[in-house]
Order: sequence, then structure tokens, then C-alpha cells
Amino acid sequence: MKTNSTIVIVIALIAFSLLSCGHDKELWGNDPKGAERIYEGGITAETEGFDLIEEKDADGSRCVSVEHHSFPASELYTLYSPNGNLRIIASGAQEQCGLDGYRIDYDENGRVCNVLSLGGLEDEEYGKLGDESVKVMKRWLQHSLKDEPAGLDSTFIKRDRDGNITSMRGIDIPSDYRAKLIIKEWGPFWGSDIDGGHLGFFVMVEKIRDLDGSYVNYLYCDGKLIAELAYWKGVFIKARTYNRRGVMVNMYDDRDIDITEQTYNDYWHEPKWYIDQ
Repeated sequence: MKTNSTIVIVIALIAFSLLSCGHDKELWGNDPKGAERIYEGGITAETEGFDLIEEKDADGSRCVSVEHHSFPASELYTLYSPNGNLRIIASGAQEQCGLDGYRIDYDENGRVCNVLSLGGLEDEEYGKLGDESVKVMKRWLQHSLKDEPAGLDSTFIKRDRDGNITSMRGIDIPSDYRAKLIIKEWGPFWGSDIDGGHLGFFVMVEKIRDLDGSYVNYLYCDGKLIAELAYWKGVFIKARTYNRRGVMVNMYDDRDIDITEQTYNDYWHEPKWYIDQ
């Protein structure tokens, strides 16, 4: 009996240890340490005028939000797994009283294998942010995993044996190109509490071979082509931008241009011929 009791205690301790370490496979999926990072955030703990607020849960997961010292304000929340991998990033303009977000999934090697647009956080859950932010984010993650609500957009990323991206939804990567995945704050993110707080999921497709001549790199946002960048022997020549409907907006030859920021205004631009319809 003593032996059986010892076995039961050991099993219970192992189960508790697994739960404590946050290895809830159903919720967190693949969660290796040091997974690929694709979010380029502009606010750090040292950024003047902002504070990072961190809330931890018992399994080691945490939610980090940004708090402003002044207005106007946008909202930004990030949920990290027990092993520190970004699983949800969500944002919004404060006056809109809502959040839209992305879910990031990883393969067993820690590479991003899917970026899912979650749509908007439910109003009831939004009202609980601040008091139990980490639990709200975890419920949002769980809901997306369990129910996969209709209309959500996934970008299933396929790679070759070396880990190079070969295709994703709506984008095929030629063998002489490489794709870089980036989620970043886009446009007047921190400058407006009405139309700020917009995130973009970008894919930069860059030529890596046969650069001795002319070639074009491609920039996508949320699966849509938003810019083509022409080069000659590695030197930038010009860029062409497109709006969200795929209509060309403008051409730029400024070599100091921040093409990601420029595309924000052009993405929402409507040509006069379309407005007059």
C-alpha cells in the first residue's frame, strides 16, 4: 500500500509540474523556447511617455500592454506563452473601444507556421481588460483554437527542408527569393485616438540571387500586394504602391523613403475615378 501511495504521489507531482510549466498542448500548441520572432515593436520599457504593464498568470504566460502618459492614445496588448513566444497581438484606437488582433502559431522547430487574423475582441471581454488582461487574452486564444469562427483569415506558411518559406496564402515565393515576415505598428499608430492603433502583417519578398542587373522586390500586407520596389545592381530605383483594391496609387524614387509607412496612406487611398462612380 505504501508503494502504491508513493506512485500516486509521484504521478500527481509530475502532473502538477507539467501544468506549472505551462505545457498545456491544447492551449499553447508548439511552444519551444526561442521561437521565431516576427513582431517589431516601437515601444520599449525605456520609451519616454509610455509604460509597459505586465500581468502574469500561474502557468507562466503573460500579457503586456502599453500605457500612455498623455493623449491621444492607442491600445496595444500582447500575449506571450509560458516559454515567451508571442501568441496574440491586438490593438485599436482608444476612441473605437475595441481591439483587432492576430494569432501566431509555431511548428515544432519554433518557426512561424500560421498567422491568423482574429477579427475583433467581443465587447464583453474588452470591458474586462485591465483587471484580468492575461485571462481575457487566453480566452481569446482558446476560442480561436476551438471554434475557428467563420470568416477568419489564416496564412498557412509552407517551408522547404532548410526552413525557407516557399508559399503562403496568396503568395508564392520563387526559388531565387526569400520572404521575411513582420508584424509592426503601421501608420499614425500612436498619433491618433480615432484612426491610430493599426497593425500590419507584412511579407517582404526579396531577391537573393542574380542581383547583377535589374530586379523587383515585393511588399505584401495581410496577403495583398502593396508595393513593388525596383532595383539596379542592388541600388533602389523606384517604388510603385497599390491600395487595398489592388489599384496603383503612386510612384516614388526617393532613396530615403520608408516604404512601409508610405504604403499606409496609399493603402487607404481611393482614386477619383472610383469615388465618382
